[in-house]
Amino acid sequence: MPSPPGVMFYAEDWDPILEECDDETIVRFVRYVMTYASTKEVPNLKGFEKSFWNNLQSKIDRDNEKYQLRLTDSAYGGYKRSCKSAGVPPIEKDDWIAAGAPATYSIATATYSSAEASQNVDVNEDVDVNVPVDSKIPPLAAVGARARVDDPFTKVMTYVMRFVDPDPPATIVTGIKHYLDQGLEPDVINHAIDIAHSEHATQWPFIKSILQRYVKDNIKTMIAVRDDEQRFDERKQYQKN
Repeated sequence: MPSPPGVMFYAEDWDPILEECDDETIVRFVRYVMTYASTKEVPNLKGFEKSFWNNLQSKIDRDNEKYQLRLTDSAYGGYKRSCKSAGVPPIEKDDWIAAGAPATYSIATATYSSAEASQNVDVNEDVDVNVPVDSKIPPLAAVGARARVDDPFTKVMTYVMRFVDPDPPATIVTGIKHYLDQGLEPDVINHAIDIAHSEHATQWPFIKSILQRYVKDNIKTMIAVRDDEQRFDERKQYQKN
């Protein structure tokens, strides 16, 4: 989580320092505070200076903890709003934190069995319910918290979060579920992502266009994909000749 944007200086803490210390020492303590706030580096002090510092450090840590709690509450509120937009119930806050504090419902409820989450979203409609937060989500931890590694949906979403979007919106999540329901193997969907990645065009509309053609031409297995690509190469070679 990010550090607070500033540090509070409390009169009750600084009055003894201002009374007992010279200007050089006061400036030194200001630097100690600013350094600790940004790097957590603790100065090596002794005697009354160490006593002053211990009091200052405890207040900085307390304020930082309060700030992090506010950020977490704000992020969880954004997550719940994204759930409401997508028409799915949010998970409990503790479970949400254990899942990596995802910004949208799509990560925290990453289970292929929860197909009802896609019923209120048109896979052909570019609906983005992504709510940004300051912290980054560990993709594998976020997915793995709610789904089995060998689950088809998890397998594809892990690939999506690696090559397309680390925090995919509802459009992508429901789209992936749709094409899995259409019978496409997870490896086929991941292959479409590979194609998009090789073309430097990993936007969802481009990937979706590949998947739509696969469904239209009944290309649902990697064997069918290889046959299709071989026929394409043969046609291209024939045209050159």
